[in-house]
Amino acid sequence: MNRPLTALLRSVLGLVMRLKDRLKDNPHILKAYYDTWNRKAFSDFFEHDKMLADRIRVEAYHQAITKHVGQGDVVIDLGTGTGILAFFAAAQNPKMVYALEHSRIIEVARLLAETNEIRNVRFENVNSKRFALDGQADFIVHEQIGEALFDERMVDNLLDLKQRCLKPGGTILPGRFDLYIEPIRLKEECYIPFAWEQNIHGISFASMKDLTGTMRWSYYFQPRLKPDEIEALLCEPEPIYTIDLNEVEDATLPASLEYRRSVVNPGELHGFCVYFQAHFDEELSFSNAPSNRRTSWSLPLLRVEKEEYKPEDRLEFRLDTLELANPATWRWSCGKI
Repeated sequence: MNRPLTALLRSVLGLVMRLKDRLKDNPHILKAYYDTWNRKAFSDFFEHDKMLADRIRVEAYHQAITKHVGQGDVVIDLGTGTGILAFFAAAQNPKMVYALEHSRIIEVARLLAETNEIRNVRFENVNSKRFALDGQADFIVHEQIGEALFDERMVDNLLDLKQRCLKPGGTILPGRFDLYIEPIRLKEECYIPFAWEQNIHGISFASMKDLTGTMRWSYYFQPRLKPDEIEALLCEPEPIYTIDLNEVEDATLPASLEYRRSVVNPGELHGFCVYFQAHFDEELSFSNAPSNRRTSWSLPLLRVEKEEYKPEDRLEFRLDTLELANPATWRWSCGKI
């Protein structure tokens, strides 16, 4: 293929991929896509099998709901799924639990309530934005936590319910969240470099770097990293962003996040691992941090070109985004200071 034709093809491919990304960045298209995907994903029984088998998740919620919900309370369970959180709340003898779910999995929750003789749960097959409550709730319980923390529209959905349906002084469980984006070194057998970083038996792939403009966002954002693939975090972990939904009223998330840190575990940087910590109160929380037991959440990996870091080197990271709740709009950079 001659060079002018190659350049034209590269230009067209780049234009097509940028157009697809622009469409995905459109908030109206994104919302329609998300609502369709969400209904389908959470109608999949296997997704619920994984969540119910996650003992860290289940036990943390059981402890928190048992501790906080009491007799006579009104509770909203946002995104009830199989109903497990609503059933935990129902065991505390509340006045009523309203279990909201817009996918067909709600029929499973209704069946389980009937077979377990749970009477004080009212199931509402509705998008939470269209739910109205006669009166106000004492608690909103939820598990609206995405792989990248905010990507299940958690902040928007919860603040909408809070403003319309939660009484003053009412509580969201969990309400406070820490987002971590940490530099990592992968185990040698798990690390996959970019093709253009490779030279195999004298064959250089460096020219592939010229095609980076045609690569889809998903080439750089890998959502299925496993904790046991990580050899070390290069820095002492600190949240890059914290939000307490019991305190804030504004659903606007930041458009950029950044930090500068000292390296404490020298070696190659292979990317940045995304994880979270969810807090019910000052004592009860859970996290999918790679140093903890494995949970039902995967760990997104933000890929970067490998770079060697020595002890006491300073590392700089920056994330820019059109919408923090939409990882397809994330763009990141890093380097030594």
